[in-house]
Amino acid sequence: PLADGVDLRSLAQSTDGFTGSDLAAACQEASLAAIREFIAEGHADSLLQISESHFDQAIRQLRVQKGG
Repeated sequence: PLADGVDLRSLAQSTDGFTGSDLAAACQEASLAAIREFIAEGHADSLLQISESHFDQAIRQLRVQKGG
């Protein structure tokens, strides 16, 4: 699930011009980043949440991969 405070309007603005497959890739990468962090920090007793920073990281990575 999304963490509290994720600004969907901001995410929409930062992905302006992305294709549907770009958006899917960003969501998948944000999910993977959250999972990696969850495992690395040993949060076995808490709920895994996808934060805005996970999305920001995924979007930056996608832009680099796309060359822009």
